[in-house]
Amino acid sequence: MLNRKIILLICIVVSVVFSIYFLNRYQKSQHEEMGYAFALEEKTPASFKDGKGTAVVIPSDDVVVNTYGTWKIVYTVGKEGIDGGGGIAVHISPFWGWTPPQNSNQDYPGYVTVSTSNDKAKLDVLVGYPHYVVVRTQGVSLTYKQSITVTYGDTGEGKHPLGKAKCDKYAEDGEEFFIKVDGDGDGQFYPIAHQPRINILPGPAAALVVTAPSLVEINKPFKITIAAVDQYDNWAKGYQGTINLSSSSEIDIPRQYHFRQSDRGAKKFPGTIKKTAVYRIRVEDKKNGFTTESNPILCTGSPLNYHLYWGDIHGHSGLCDGTGTPDNYYQYAREVAGLDISALTTHDAHGFIPLDEDEETWNLIRRKTDSYYSPGEFVTFLGYEWTNWTYGHQHVLFLHSEEGKVFSFRDPKSATPNRLWECLKGKDALTIPHHVGGGPIPCDWNFYSADFQPLTEICSVHGNCEFFGCSKGIYQPKEKHFVQDALARGYKLGIIASGDSHNGHPGRRDRGALTGGLMGVYAKILDRESIWKALKNRRAYATTGARIILDFHIDGHSMGEIVYFKDENDARNISAEVIGTDVIQEILIIKNGLNLHTIKGQGIKNTLHYIDKTVLKEGAYYYLRVIQEDGEMAWSSPVWFEPQHGAQ
Repeated sequence: MLNRKIILLICIVVSVVFSIYFLNRYQKSQHEEMGYAFALEEKTPASFKDGKGTAVVIPSDDVVVNTYGTWKIVYTVGKEGIDGGGGIAVHISPFWGWTPPQNSNQDYPGYVTVSTSNDKAKLDVLVGYPHYVVVRTQGVSLTYKQSITVTYGDTGEGKHPLGKAKCDKYAEDGEEFFIKVDGDGDGQFYPIAHQPRINILPGPAAALVVTAPSLVEINKPFKITIAAVDQYDNWAKGYQGTINLSSSSEIDIPRQYHFRQSDRGAKKFPGTIKKTAVYRIRVEDKKNGFTTESNPILCTGSPLNYHLYWGDIHGHSGLCDGTGTPDNYYQYAREVAGLDISALTTHDAHGFIPLDEDEETWNLIRRKTDSYYSPGEFVTFLGYEWTNWTYGHQHVLFLHSEEGKVFSFRDPKSATPNRLWECLKGKDALTIPHHVGGGPIPCDWNFYSADFQPLTEICSVHGNCEFFGCSKGIYQPKEKHFVQDALARGYKLGIIASGDSHNGHPGRRDRGALTGGLMGVYAKILDRESIWKALKNRRAYATTGARIILDFHIDGHSMGEIVYFKDENDARNISAEVIGTDVIQEILIIKNGLNLHTIKGQGIKNTLHYIDKTVLKEGAYYYLRVIQEDGEMAWSSPVWFEPQHGAQ
């Protein structure tokens, strides 16, 4: 486990890089650090010569994560030509371990050389932050079919082997070497139509992941998901080991299976349970030394009114500042993480072209989101992230994908939370604020909508946002911006968590991060309408990533409900059942931001019963916090109490 200070430093650096790197893309000012003007990404290029030409990468072969290589990015001039002073900008991903390009030391990683097929042309070359190589001609024009070659990781044909460059540690299809062209030499660059790509393959399997439903009915079939991952948690699709499954004799499951090449390192297995109890399934690959256990499975003897589904509805792909394609994202969520619910939330203005101006990308997200939706199996929602650097970030979800539209923070019509909600009127939409207590930017709680904002995200890869000074707290915390601060204002916010993953691994915690994020949702069936209703009614809860089973009631009312009371002196009967993925350390009842009652955990399965006789006040709320011995946590959504005269 990384030292906490190191983790915080990494998070701060990443946050600063994200902020500067992406916001500067949309400024028309001089890019002083690199010495050239950087173009605003618009619907059309500044000149008919900008953005023209083609490019390839040699070799274009697949490469394995975290390995070294040499790549030639060959740009060929289009029919429009490139005027003297014009040129190209080659962008190499600044994320996830790609070696920074440099042209000062041929015996140092990431060495870059540049050449052109025009013998008369001289080139100015600038290499700098963030991972850019900018090439401009000195006076001489380049004509149709002439070329510029940028060699990244140049070893001088083996004379300087340390000059190689390293690719990133996260597997993905179609990693781009992104190229922009300034055809007329005015300093304004625009992307070419088709970017050269390579596939980044996972490494060999290093572990197994097994997930199962948290709640099942006796003798009712369910499915277990087992997948192989490499050392960086990438889906190890080449895994072909033999696994043994073991558990109580009351569980009917396959006891052995050999993964075939056609399984692509992941498979779902049937199971049933003959007796009510709590179970776990152990999976072992003796030859490779892999051993793991599933999350707890609670088998009930009565039909379930509500099933417990697991979701991660906030994450990113290579369409913005993440990695991988929408296919990579949804397939990982379903086949590796074993999620029930998922949403890809691309930034509205963190891509190479703002999402509200990029109809092709938005339609791609819509098509992929709908194609992975399978009622009863896997629920997806169309969404995006409203990435406002003044009021805070929110991800926006739509129940009906055909209603989905990107209302960007860059547009004055949707530049504030109130204006965003005004734009969303008439649509089945949710906006969910996240990393509210600090990190990249805190949430401005002066804005709230009971119609569109029934939930808030309490934790993610950025850390815990429960209250200022909380355990595993978010970096760069800001007082009065946390979840408890919003609840103290009287806001009726359910509590969920999601990963905010950028590594293509929705539903799985980033290795080394203090927290991850999952939401548990109690819904009648697994389809969009039922899950949406549960989210609107705040029938959901949060964990740091572990599938902790949490059920919380007050006088028979479930988490998320508003209870209207007649007598402020009536006692409240508080009950809960918690089944942990590890030994429970303590369970706390939080009332109005204060610790009302604490019980010490006893093993993995715990029940809580407590009667609160204190006087009720208008707007009182209660929620549960669970802490395990391994540091994993969970929070229920609150139950609120209001005087009956306020009921509508």
